[in-house]
Amino acid sequence: MERTTVFFVVATRGRVSTMLRPLFQMFRGDNWNVVIFSPFSHEVGFRKEFEGSGVYFESIEKMGVWARRVAYVRADAMRQEHPMLEQARSIHHSMTRGFRKGGGAVTLKKYIIRAVAFFIPWFLKRSHTFWEYCMRYALSGSIEMHIKKYKPSIIVLASAGAEGDDVPFIVAGNARGVPTLAVDSNIDAASYRYFSAPWRATHLALFSEVQKKEFSELHDIPLSNMTVVGALRYDSYFRDFKAKPRLEFLKTLGLDSSKKVITLGAKTPIVFPHNEDIIEMVQRGIGGGRFGAAELYVRFDPGHDLSRYSKEFLESFKWERAEDAPDTEHIANLLSHSAVYLGLGASTLAIEACAVGTPSLWIGFDGNVKYRDTDNSCRIQYDLPVFRRIVKTGGIPLVENEEDLLSAVQRYIEHPEQSKNARERMLMQEYANAKDGRAAERIFALAHTLVQ
Repeated sequence: MERTTVFFVVATRGRVSTMLRPLFQMFRGDNWNVVIFSPFSHEVGFRKEFEGSGVYFESIEKMGVWARRVAYVRADAMRQEHPMLEQARSIHHSMTRGFRKGGGAVTLKKYIIRAVAFFIPWFLKRSHTFWEYCMRYALSGSIEMHIKKYKPSIIVLASAGAEGDDVPFIVAGNARGVPTLAVDSNIDAASYRYFSAPWRATHLALFSEVQKKEFSELHDIPLSNMTVVGALRYDSYFRDFKAKPRLEFLKTLGLDSSKKVITLGAKTPIVFPHNEDIIEMVQRGIGGGRFGAAELYVRFDPGHDLSRYSKEFLESFKWERAEDAPDTEHIANLLSHSAVYLGLGASTLAIEACAVGTPSLWIGFDGNVKYRDTDNSCRIQYDLPVFRRIVKTGGIPLVENEEDLLSAVQRYIEHPEQSKNARERMLMQEYANAKDGRAAERIFALAHTLVQ
């Protein structure tokens, strides 16, 4: 029997766990050849996990300077003007640029991009075909050579261009008539990841009907080009995950298994410069005995510059860097053995905590700082409709001052069952029955449909 070939585009560590692992065995077991494009293809551990008959590894070639320029100009030319996206752009600017030195200034580069986009005729500005032609001209052509070599029937990737490195695969797939399937858009993808039109992937596999509606209304994507499959990243939580023994796992982190673990996800200071304030508030609550026997564990998110913290501060609690422990099994065990998870910013780890039955909170205030202009506060990100919906379910409460934070932690430690029904309702409503753990099956069936 002739084997069918699939390309997997795995650009980041997180996508190994949230995309490749849950789909790999399904494709391997159904007479498929698998070609994995990843910057980790040279790593022994990565190859050992996924190697086998019919499996091939290729590196991802970064886009060159001209391809990046095409992407920048296209992003400005195909900028979407929906009010929800205007609000999201403003929030994104405040959250990612507000604390950078000179972050509020419009750079010369941006002026040039806008000037170039301005002089492009309107009928070309909004043309996917035009921009794909420009991008194809700017690329090296290596992906099209891989397509000629392996003759894939489908390309599976994590986004419709939001990750950058997947753009050349979408363009090459369209040029060569190979369908592309984007399988793991984040819950806030439609309103916070795509400020310009997504690149023209053949099909999107989405979390929920709500997300499908957002992509249709905000980005004019035909409903026929989208399918609701549930949240692939949560399949393992509801089907395969079995927590390691508490004593064994916490020992690896240097934590005392006799104490309740309060886990806090610290955001990069570029987005949230008040991590120390929040950490010290929680430590005061622990030191004052407010939570009984408890211990703080901090997970610093990717790219977090730890040099800004003193040695004494970092030695006052146990911590890890996300780069050092990126796999889903570790994260699931950490969240499962925590009494409560605290998210600085609207982090998806708070949602994953709910998926393993652990109460979580979102922190919506700026530590000890009070801003005159509310646009400078981290609180504004929760004004995005996607996060407002989640808070409204009661599944993840939003705390907006120190006393609310400490009181909520205390309630959850004393009554971990509190809000359990709200957490499950949130997962069902926002993630298309994520609890059945069958998103991978639906994506696999969808891939078969696209190949036929």
